[in-house]
Amino acid sequence: MRLSSRFLLVSLVTLLLPWAGCQYLRDVETALRQGQADALAASASAIAAGLVTADLGPLLSPERFDPQRTEAPDVYAHSVKRRPVIDGFVDDWGLEPGFLRPLGQGDFRVNYAAARDKGSVYLYLEVVDNDVVYGEPDRSDQVRLRVGFTEAGSRDLIFTTRAPGTVIPVTPMGDRRPGVEGSWQPTSTGYGLEIRLPAGWVGDRLGFLVTDYRRDGARRMLGTLPDLASEPGWLVYRSPGLEHALSRSALPGARLKLVDGLGYVLADTGAPAAQSALGSSHIMRKLVRLAVGDDERLNPPPGLSWGRLDLSPYQEVLASGKGDRRFRSATSARVTLASARRLEVRSPARALLIVEQDTDAILSATDRAASRLVTASFVASISAVVLLLAFAGWLSWRIGRLSSAASRALTGAGEIRPSLPEGRSADELGELSRNFSRLLGRVAEYNTYLKTLGQKLTHELRTPMAVVLTSLENLQADPAGPEARVYLRRAQEGLHRLQAMVSALGAATRVEQAMAGAEDELFDLGAVADELFRAYSETHSSSRMELDLPEGACPVKGSPELIAQMLDKLFENALDFCPPDGRIRLSLEKNAETCRLRVANTGSRLTEGLGDQLFESLVSAREGETGPPHLGLGLYIARLIAHHHGGDISARNLPEDKGVEFIVEIPFGTASTS
Repeated sequence: MRLSSRFLLVSLVTLLLPWAGCQYLRDVETALRQGQADALAASASAIAAGLVTADLGPLLSPERFDPQRTEAPDVYAHSVKRRPVIDGFVDDWGLEPGFLRPLGQGDFRVNYAAARDKGSVYLYLEVVDNDVVYGEPDRSDQVRLRVGFTEAGSRDLIFTTRAPGTVIPVTPMGDRRPGVEGSWQPTSTGYGLEIRLPAGWVGDRLGFLVTDYRRDGARRMLGTLPDLASEPGWLVYRSPGLEHALSRSALPGARLKLVDGLGYVLADTGAPAAQSALGSSHIMRKLVRLAVGDDERLNPPPGLSWGRLDLSPYQEVLASGKGDRRFRSATSARVTLASARRLEVRSPARALLIVEQDTDAILSATDRAASRLVTASFVASISAVVLLLAFAGWLSWRIGRLSSAASRALTGAGEIRPSLPEGRSADELGELSRNFSRLLGRVAEYNTYLKTLGQKLTHELRTPMAVVLTSLENLQADPAGPEARVYLRRAQEGLHRLQAMVSALGAATRVEQAMAGAEDELFDLGAVADELFRAYSETHSSSRMELDLPEGACPVKGSPELIAQMLDKLFENALDFCPPDGRIRLSLEKNAETCRLRVANTGSRLTEGLGDQLFESLVSAREGETGPPHLGLGLYIARLIAHHHGGDISARNLPEDKGVEFIVEIPFGTASTS
């Protein structure tokens, strides 16, 4: 995979920014909703406490909720905003579709609805009858209306007509009731009857019974009254007094409902705040809701049918006294908070105060913030991708340039060019270039060393071989001459010199074999240095040597024999370069992590630029030597032993041209790294 492709994959991580932001907004929205719910619950408790002292009216009287009650079912009267025209039609009532409540089935059915305004009560009956009979009051289709007060009893009115149109109701005794209007209009399935009655005359009870006379003399009856002997049910409606009491406690953007234990709405004030329009598109809102919206499954708000609220979500509230609910609209993301409180009324009457408030303001705020966050994160992600791809291209160009230079570092003639581009850069690529340049430089030096190796070996071998050859030739020319013994001695010396060279060449291999088979042990480095120093002091002038050891032991794990061999090579090197009046100093230091050995001698300095080459094989700084052969393997062996013990060796010139110092650092009390 190319570098640019990898950078592209890495840049995709920036897509986590909008996700993380949405998670944060989700937590904020949850906290805001919880705060709103707590505030709504506190307001509901305060309003419910205030309603305890209010006059709740006869609709919450215990008689209405008596479990032994055998009366007809209640009739709910909707509130109308303007006075309808009594014309037999309900188009001007202004109610929502489906407000007619059905009764019965088959070919004789009744759909009815009641309404109420400030001074009147309205009743509409849509009768399904395939044969409407008009005629005499006692033999034609008719509607009996029964109204009244709980304490004063009930009164009946009979609505019948000889032909469609205005209906004048009469009492069972045949008396007319002024102030009552009615309109009978035929429909495609039967007829419709619209009635208006004075609210003060109706009272708190209302029921009806529709009688369908057949032409064969039979009759059928259907209505809220089971029969002519039954008492009418309660007329339930939104009480202006209760709504006035609730309106004094109205909350901004909240809807307050008071319902009885059967679910009938007795008061309804306030309205939710208008849904805020977001500045983002519909698709953006969907995406935001998908990312931010809570994943809790909520039920839709309870339905309201014919003035009766479904109380199934509030059954626990009726038992416990309080509770909070959340509902989600089935058509949008709108969430409604509902806080319900049971009112303490006389048993068995029960009532609930329900305070509802939408979360549109919270949704609007979080949706706008999420939209801005998504947009900003998208722009940031695209910018990051572009910048990373540009950076990848620039980095690829630099790496390619370095790769091309590295491939051209070795010429066709076998020469090495250690200089590479990017060497001045301060970043990791510049450091890589400098390391490669150093590596190529070392390879170039080693290559030069290999090229001169033959010359060095030729130089070292030529002298002893010439001595042997010359001696043998002289001995052959004059085998019995007086110089024959001298020739023989010189030939032997030349052979011994050649033998010493061969032994020196195999010394490094023998040391490597010894290191491979050596068993590590914990020993005192100071004791080894002291023993070796004493041995050299006995064979050389002790006045030329100095020893400086620290107090206490210097434990090192490794091979004491190999350490002694390393020190022997360093001492031999110091003795070779130290003048007769010079001095050799051996010192040992203890640091926190290493033991540091120093072997210093006065005399000549190291050649500038020799550096680490001094510790390579067959490298020697001696010039014009006439003594025993030196192939430059002593310091090479010393470095092998130092590395075997996990340490390192270096050399430096002493200040003021006083000589050379070799420094060996070995880890303090650690095992061998071989």
